[in-house]
Amino acid sequence: MTRGTISPFILLAVLAALPGCPDGDDRVAELAIQAADRQAAQNQELATLNREVAQATKQLVTSTGQARVEFVELQRDLQRQQSDVSQQLTNLETERRSIATTRMREPLIAAVLTGIASLLIACLPLALAAFLLGRHRNDTADPVALGELLIEEFASERPALLPWQPQAQPQLGINAPNEPESASSSTP
Repeated sequence: MTRGTISPFILLAVLAALPGCPDGDDRVAELAIQAADRQAAQNQELATLNREVAQATKQLVTSTGQARVEFVELQRDLQRQQSDVSQQLTNLETERRSIATTRMREPLIAAVLTGIASLLIACLPLALAAFLLGRHRNDTADPVALGELLIEEFASERPALLPWQPQAQPQLGINAPNEPESASSSTP
């Protein structure tokens, strides 16, 4: 039992004892009034405490609601950031693949171009020979003369049929024209 329920029982016990005590009527009445006053004060205190509990509960519900709203906002921000990071990761992966494809393609293109250039360089003397053969075939039909002409063209310092460009010849230990021939003949 609580303190609030004990006081009415005391009040009833005091009131029941009143008819048996004629002299202490004043005293019993005074005790009953004091008990009633205490009971009223306790009731007021209990009501005040109930109001404070209700107010605290209301504040708790309000703060819990605000916390939930903030939590939902934070969760949305986190989802947006995760989405941004995911998009950036996708963009980075696409760029990485593009760079990898370019790195694989560039050496392949360089190899193809080198092969084509080598093939053209290899075919150039054949094309020249075919041109010279076709040109001289109309003039003369002698293959021996044609062979001699090609040998002379390739071996001469100033070819008549090929475009001529002076080139520096490397020195291979050949004597200069101003040196006497006795120096070269002195070797055994």
